[in-house]
Formats: sequence, C-alpha cells, structure tokens
Amino acid sequence: MKKFNDTYADLSGVKYYISDKTSLHFEDAVSKNQIKKIADKGIDTNMISDIFLFPINNKILNIVSEYFDTEEKPCQDSFIIEIKNGIINIFTDTQNGLKYAVCKIASYYENGIGEGYIYNIPLIPFRAVKLYIPARENIEFFKEFVKMCMYYGFNTIVMEVGGAMEYERHPEINEGWLEYCEIFKEYNKKSVDCAKSTLWNKNSIHWENGGGSFLSKKEVKELIDYCNSYGLEVIPEVPSLSHCDYLLTRHPELAENKKDVIPDTYCPSNPDTYKLLFDVLDEVNEVFNPKTVHIAHDEWYSACLCDKCKDRDAGELFAEDINKIYSYLDKKGIETMIWGDMLFICEEPNGNLRGARLHTRKFETEKKVNIKGKEYPVYKELWCKAAVDSDGGYLYEGPHTEKALELVPRNLKIMNWYHDKQPETDDVYQKNGMRMVYGNFHPRLFENWFSEISDGAEGFSVSNWSMADKRHMQRNAVLFNIAYGSMMIWNREFDENKREENTLLAANDLFKYNYKNKLENGYAQIIHGSNIKIPHEQFVDGYCMDEKADCMGHYKIVYEDGEEELYPIYYGLNIGIVIPDWYNQSDDKSGENIGVLEPTCTCDYVMYDKKAFYKLLIPLKKKAVNIIPEIYDKYRENIIIKNIEINCGVIR
Repeated sequence: MKKFNDTYADLSGVKYYISDKTSLHFEDAVSKNQIKKIADKGIDTNMISDIFLFPINNKILNIVSEYFDTEEKPCQDSFIIEIKNGIINIFTDTQNGLKYAVCKIASYYENGIGEGYIYNIPLIPFRAVKLYIPARENIEFFKEFVKMCMYYGFNTIVMEVGGAMEYERHPEINEGWLEYCEIFKEYNKKSVDCAKSTLWNKNSIHWENGGGSFLSKKEVKELIDYCNSYGLEVIPEVPSLSHCDYLLTRHPELAENKKDVIPDTYCPSNPDTYKLLFDVLDEVNEVFNPKTVHIAHDEWYSACLCDKCKDRDAGELFAEDINKIYSYLDKKGIETMIWGDMLFICEEPNGNLRGARLHTRKFETEKKVNIKGKEYPVYKELWCKAAVDSDGGYLYEGPHTEKALELVPRNLKIMNWYHDKQPETDDVYQKNGMRMVYGNFHPRLFENWFSEISDGAEGFSVSNWSMADKRHMQRNAVLFNIAYGSMMIWNREFDENKREENTLLAANDLFKYNYKNKLENGYAQIIHGSNIKIPHEQFVDGYCMDEKADCMGHYKIVYEDGEEELYPIYYGLNIGIVIPDWYNQSDDKSGENIGVLEPTCTCDYVMYDKKAFYKLLIPLKKKAVNIIPEIYDKYRENIIIKNIEINCGVIR
C-alpha cells in the first residue's frame, strides 16, 4: 500500500533488511547518514547488499510506466526506487531527488523493506516555507525542522532577515532593533496595541524575528549552509518600502511618515534611503549568496505623506521603488520576488476591498499603550466594507497602487497573498506574464488544486508569522500544513473533498515522524481529550503562547525506583477539544480553523464513536509503575482520559 504522499508506489514483495554491511554507492553525506540511521546491526540474511545511484533512463522509465500503467514523465527532482534481488537502485537526475528517495526508503523501512517500485514526481517546482530567523536558543530545533522539510519533499526556505542578522556596515541597525523589540516584550500583544495606536494603518510588527534579537553573520551563514546540505534553497526576505522598522529605528530621517513614533515605511523619494537599503542588501547577499531575493512590499500604508512624495501618484511611486531595487539586484544576477497584494484591487465576494484599495475606520477607546514613555490611544478598528458602511470615528483610505502592475518588470516573481480571498488573482498575474506562487498557503482550504496548478502557478509557500520554534509552529498548524501540503505535491490521487480523511493521514504521518528514533527507552501512551476549549487567538503579530494559561494539570509519572516526574498537560500542545462527529466537520472558508489541528505532531487522532480524541506519547527515562492524572480543579470535570498504557516499547 502506498503512502499518502507518493505518486506511484508498491513495495509488497519479499522483505529485505538494510545492514551496516550494506554498500552505499553514492557520495551525498546527508543521504548516507539517513541510511545509516535505519540500518540494522549484524543482519546478514535477506540483506540489501548494495544501494546504487543512477540517472533516470529509458529502460527504468519503461519498467515503471508499465508497472504502474502510467505515461507520466519525470521532471526535476523526480526519483525512482527499484528494490529487487537484494539490491536497491535509486534513479534520479538531481541531488534533491537522491535525498527524497533516501527519505522515502526510511519512511517505508519498518522491520525491513519490501521488493517493488516507487515512482515519485513532484507536481510543482516551488515548495517552500516562509519563516523568521530563529532565536539562538531555537537553532537546534531549526535544524530538525530543515530535516522535516526535506523529508516531506520541500525545497525552499524563505527567511525574513530584517533586523535579525548582524550588519557590520551598519551596526546601528542591530542596536536599534534590540531597543525596538524590547518595547513589545512588556506584555503579550503589546505590538498589536502599538499597531492600533495610529490614525493611519500600521503594518503588523515582526519583533519575533530572531526572537527579538539577532544572530551573527557567521551563525546565519551556518544555517544557510545547513539548509543547502539538506536540499533547501534559502531565499532571504529583506523587507523594503514597508515593514522597514528595522531600518528606521536609527534612521528616522528616512521615514515617510514624520508623525510615526515607530516608523515602518521609508521615503522612496530620498536618495539616502537607497544608500542604506543597498548596503543592507549587499551584506545579505554576501551571507546568503541567493539566486532570488524577496523584497516584500506588502501592506504599504504610510504612502505619499512627506513633502517629497505627497504630490506623487502612489502606484507610480510604488513601481518606481520596486524598479530601483529590481535593477540593483538584476545587475548582480539575482531575481526579485515580492508579495503581490498591492498590485491590484482584491474584491472579495462579500464586497470587501483589499490590496490596492483598503479602508479602515478607527474609533478611540479608553485603552492606552505606552510607547517610548508616552501614552497613545488604542483604536478600535473596522476594516474594508464595514468601515465604509459605518459612521463616526476616522475613516482611513489606503493608497491606490493598482497602476503599479503596468509599470513593474514582467519577470518579477509574485507571492500571491490574496489567493484565498479572491481566487481570480491567478489571472491578474498570469495575464501580465508574471511567475506566481501561492503565499500564506493553507492546504486544507485550497480548492481546485489540480486545475489551478495546470494554469501555471509554480507552487506554494506555507507561512509562519510567529516565533520560529516548535511550539508556536505546531500550534499555528505550520508543521501540519507541511505534511498535508506534501500530499498535494506528490500524490496525483489527492482529493480535496476528502478533507477529514486527508487530515487523518497527514496527522498520523506527522505523528510517526515526530516520535521516530525518540522513544528508545520506552514510553507511556495516553489517549485523552478536553470537553472545553481554552480560547486564544492565532499566535501571530506578537501574540505568543502563555504556557501558564494553557496548562490544565499534569501527569505524575512514578518510576520503579520511587522517582517521580511531572509531565504538563497543555491545551493545544498535547491535548485538544474532543471533536464530535468528526466526519461532519466543516471549516470556515474565510480562514483556517486550526483549533482541531494544534495538537498534531505531538498527538495523533484516535476515533471513539466518530469522536476524535488525542493520542500522546510520553518518553520514559526508565521503567514506570504508575501514571497518575493530576488535573486542576477547574478542568477536572472536562478532561476525558480514555486510556493510559505504561512501559510501551523498549524499557532498558
């Protein structure tokens, strides 16, 4: 039976074992290590004697085409695995194809691997995750995450740089960045309050980048090299024009909006802006050595305000800025990517206008936020059509930038921000000859996948707009989206209408991946769920996990020698809401209902009478004699524990 993210696969033949005596006939160090991890020690019967690497050729293509009754041809990163007569032959034309093939062998390897064939063909060339630079304490997780991306067949990391990397030419950027981030660490969501403290629209504040600090250039280079070794191209995202707070903390003279206490938009009419920006780009290019640089340009709201810009057409000014940066990068042989939201008017079915036309109405409240020692009102906001249709307060209208679409280079790479708001955005870019990928991709909600890709979209990027650590990425469903997205990349039988079934498949595979090789000393298995939710917003824009608020109690593990250990129960992280009548679930099409997805990775779903509970594995240090649930009083009546098993697996 093939896995959920295979194109064609059948390994139902006689089982063979990979041994430490198996000869590996390829040079890639990462792939060799993958094989060594799964190799059984001392086995010399039914052993795989050799693993060879060959280019894809007509002979093997004819074999798998007949075996799977397909005429589909390979593309970049395709691979074929042939297991026969105690030999594994891998056929691929790229180093990534080899890495994916070895990961696939590892995923099927369980007490051996059967004879047969796998023929996997990626549907799209661009398979990415967008995230911030990790904090120094999260570098080890980041490396594990890179391995996970390779395992699921991704090939790109879009890494927002901003103030989170050392700048030797402009150390004042890092000094200002540290002070800037400290403003928002005072309390959870202060950055949201700050963004709502102006009468003009304010960009979301990305202080979580680098964990509110920065890495040295050497550390960043090591991360890039690590990504490259695992087959991941790294595209640096250097926020330009908008989201430029990191540039302006020490250079307020370059700010477009002179009234902004924490400016986030530079003046595109000031030549000194580009002296600074191009210095930053040069340092980024030296470290990343990129083929492509993402220059953002999303959510440009403080536009045409200063004396130099106030009489300019916003669309022309927007395009002029892009063209300057594009030309600078193009001369260095580097492609330019941007978010595409400001290039057209996005009109949603409900009448909301976004992108190049956006309205907000602001109402002053009693709440105040302290910014640099001064109190500012936090405004209540209405957005889009609701803002236009309401009275009172202050009505803000964003810049009209749609004219820029006619004036920017045709070979810009576009990340389509609003594909889920207005699916017709595909046509906007493609009719203008622009290469496009889906950004902020929520795979469970995407409709008409195969037809949309056949129209020319080059792929997608799953986005993480929070801390680059495991807990936030899990609870924001980023890890799940990677597993689910891999199904859409590789499996031609993917059916978007089987959302619940697909969710179970992706969650189960992610669960197995998470615990593989991590339970050598045995584990306890608990199946549980909660009758109530602990409400929270999505962890973005400076809103971070509050472990104290999410803790529902703990499991007390009692070991044979009398030692005790407490394992916390965190809502959303290792327990979730019991989902009644799972197969009649439906998501709100206006956005991902990630509440049912948060515990995935740490937990798997288990069904009892169509209700979904959560299976949790707790690693044990040694033999345990008891596990005692100790639930906080306010949750005691609402935690349901279906099963507890201890000393599962090997106990040494």
